Amino acid sequence: MISLSTLGLFLVVKAARLPVSPSKTLLRFADQVASFGRGTVLDASCGYGRNAVALAARGCTVVAVDNDQGRLAALEQVKTAYIAERASPDVRIGKIFTVCTDLKAERWPFAPSSFSAIVCIHFAMTHLVPCLLSSLQEGGHVYVETFGGQGENFRVLPKAGQLRDLLSRHVEFKYYKERKVGPIEFNSVSVTLFAQKPYEREKEWATRAPGCPQERSERGGAKAVKRLIIAVGSVVKIPLKPARDWPI
Repeated sequence: MISLSTLGLFLVVKAARLPVSPSKTLLRFADQVASFGRGTVLDASCGYGRNAVALAARGCTVVAVDNDQGRLAALEQVKTAYIAERASPDVRIGKIFTVCTDLKAERWPFAPSSFSAIVCIHFAMTHLVPCLLSSLQEGGHVYVETFGGQGENFRVLPKAGQLRDLLSRHVEFKYYKERKVGPIEFNSVSVTLFAQKPYEREKEWATRAPGCPQERSERGGAKAVKRLIIAVGSVVKIPLKPARDWPI
């Protein structure tokens, strides 16, 4: 029998157009993401927040980034109730901080080692790989699930082996699957991967995109991110300035 709270929550979610079900493949690895230091997780881009909610229900603090303020406003309406509805009784639930901005390599807003995990689902992020790696803590996890092969998606999907080549020197793959999609001449693939950044404190990344943070930092970076999000509030256009200029 469906409880009144569940029914009411469903109606609110439906009105806000928030998808109910998170990625099934992400859920296979969600406990590993949540177990690493209970740090801050970046969900980029989060859309209506279906995956951010699933991670917050497992105790994660999630910075949910999207360039559509309407989607984030919808998430703000339902996030507290929806997280509580999905959380286990023995889990201290996390929080979601929404940030409306475009993520660009030349104006990457996050400090080095800011996040214990980074989730990119249905987001063209190949050009942001160096920035994502810089902002991922050692020992942290990265989960990527590209678009499928529907319609014209093949035009924005990575090429065969491209994501593996970009990441292989910097992470240890725990799961990797790619499937060819679209016309043969495009050599496009859909990719799902889960990987961990190794503990190598003296390692310098071989490639960096312009504007990515160059300084090394420790776990304090995650606190800096949370402080900034709290300071500016939710669903706002944050200034895209280098992380070293942010107030700490």
